[in-house]
Amino acid sequence: MSVLAPRQEGPGLHLRLAGIPVRLEWTFLVFTALIGSTLGELSLIVAWVVVVTVSILVHELGHAAALRSWGVGSRIVLHTMGGVTIPTAGLPHRRSRIAVSLAGPFSGLLLLGLPAIVVERTMDLSTPWDDVVAFAVWVNIGWAVINLLPILPLDGGNVAHELIDAGTGGRGEVPTRWLSIVVAGAAGLWALSEGFVFGALFAVFFLSDNIRALQGRREAGAAADLRPAAEALERGDTGTALALAGGVLASTRDPQARAMAVDLTAWAHLYDRDVPAAAAALALYPPEVEPSGHLRAFVTETDPAERINATVDAWLHHRYLPATVYTRCLVEAGLVDVVTERLLASRADGADRARLAFQHTLFVAGRMDESARLGERIVEAGGADPIVAYNVACAHSRAGRADAALAWLGTAVDHGFADQVLLDGDPDLARVRTDPRFAMLRNRLSA
Repeated sequence: MSVLAPRQEGPGLHLRLAGIPVRLEWTFLVFTALIGSTLGELSLIVAWVVVVTVSILVHELGHAAALRSWGVGSRIVLHTMGGVTIPTAGLPHRRSRIAVSLAGPFSGLLLLGLPAIVVERTMDLSTPWDDVVAFAVWVNIGWAVINLLPILPLDGGNVAHELIDAGTGGRGEVPTRWLSIVVAGAAGLWALSEGFVFGALFAVFFLSDNIRALQGRREAGAAADLRPAAEALERGDTGTALALAGGVLASTRDPQARAMAVDLTAWAHLYDRDVPAAAAALALYPPEVEPSGHLRAFVTETDPAERINATVDAWLHHRYLPATVYTRCLVEAGLVDVVTERLLASRADGADRARLAFQHTLFVAGRMDESARLGERIVEAGGADPIVAYNVACAHSRAGRADAALAWLGTAVDHGFADQVLLDGDPDLARVRTDPRFAMLRNRLSA
C-alpha cells in the first residue's frame, strides 16, 4: 500500500545549469529589485538585479559542485530570502558537510569578488560599468563575509554547528542557536547604526528564526510522547494513549501540540465509546485551533447532514486521524458509502489527495472491500494517478482475490506505475508475488 502523491513543482522559472535543476522564484527577483530600488535609476536597479542573481547562482553552484564531488546530487532554489541548495542525500561525514558549506561563499569570493576588485583597481571604467563592478565587489565580498558569520542557517552557522557538535558529543544545536541569536542581534544593531535597513531586517529574520527553533525544540520534547500515544491507540491500549496525551497537555503550551493531544484524548474516549468524555476533551482545544471536523461529526454534531458535512470537509485538511477508531465510528453510523460518494463528487482543492487518504484509511482499518471499491470508482471517474490503482490491487490481494489484484496491478502499470522497489517489497502483495502473472508484470516494468 502506498500513499504517495504526484510531486508538484513550485512556481517560477525552471532551468538546468551543468545538469543541476534550478528554480528561480519570481519573489526572488521582486525582493532583489525592492532592495535595489534605493539606487534610483532604472538602469542601476536592473544591473543590481542581474549582479545579485548571477552572484547567488554562483554561490549555490559552488555548494552543488562540492556535493557532486562527494557523489551527491542536488537542486537549487532562489527564493525570497536568497538561495538554497537542496541535496538528494546526506553527506557521509562531518568534514564533507563543512567543505560543502564553505564551497558556496568561497566560490563567489574567488570567481566573482576578487576578479571584480582587480578590474575596479586596474581599469578606468565608464558609466554604468563602474557601478556594475562595484555591485559585484559589494555583493560577492560583502555577502561572503556575512555568510561566514556563525548564524544559522547561514553557511558559517552550519560550520559552527558542525564544530560545536563535534566538541559536545552531538549536542551542538542548542549552543549554536544561542550563538546565532547573539551574533544576529549584534549584527542587526550594527546595521541599524550604519543606516542599513535591509541588513537589519535580515538580522531580525535570523534572530527570530533561531528563537523559534529553540522554542520548537522545547515543545518537541514535550510532544515526543504523541507518537507512542497514537501507536497505543491503534492497538487498542487507550489507557496508555490517554496517559501519554495527558502528559503532553500538562507540559506544553504549544497550540499545535496541545491540539494533537486533545485529538488523541477524544479519539481514545470514542474508542471506549465514552462520548461524554470525548465531548469534555474537545473543550480543551486551544482557542486559536478549530476542533477536528472528524471528531465533531461523532461527538458534537447531532444533525445527520451536518455530521456528514463535518467529516467530508475535514478530509480536505491534514489532521491526525486514527484509522481504526474513525472507520469503526463511520461504519456504526452507516456513513461509509455517503462519505465515499461525497468525496468522489467533490471538486474542491485537495479533493484528489482527500480521496487517496480516505482509501488508505479504509485499508489500514481492514475494510478491504470498501477501500478497493473506492479506488475503482476513482479510476473509473478518470483518476489517472497510478497509486490509486496500485492501492486497489493491494486491497484485493489482502482480501485473497488474486485475479482482481493482478488485474489492477496491470492497470497501475498501464497508468504509469514504475516503482519496482515497492512492487517487490510491499507485504500487501505477498499473496500474489508467487503467481506467474506477477512475474510477467514485473518484466513489463523492467522493460
